[in-house]
Amino acid sequence: MMRQDMDFRKVLILIYIQTYEVIIDINEIIDLTGINYIIVKELIFELNYDQYIYYDESLRVYKMTRLGREFLHSHYLNKIKLEDLQTASLGPDSTKKFHIFIPKNFHRRFK
Repeated sequence: MMRQDMDFRKVLILIYIQTYEVIIDINEIIDLTGINYIIVKELIFELNYDQYIYYDESLRVYKMTRLGREFLHSHYLNKIKLEDLQTASLGPDSTKKFHIFIPKNFHRRFK
């Protein structure tokens, strides 16, 4: 039976597998999500135990099962790619001008 609720970190891992088809390097998930190594290993173990993913012995990678795909589809996440969740912004847009409001008599308030 498919669970209807799931830890968002597990959902991120499923979206990762959906995007890249397999988990080759756990460090990539750590870098993308900011989750530490031990927790990522535990989440992958739980996803494997719950049969959302499986370990392909011949290729030595984790892949998504039909149950994992059905979970994403049932939550309208089946067309989401990891890149859709990332932002490339490193700071404020330098093309926009920001007006800083300074109240009248501002300098007198600190004397």
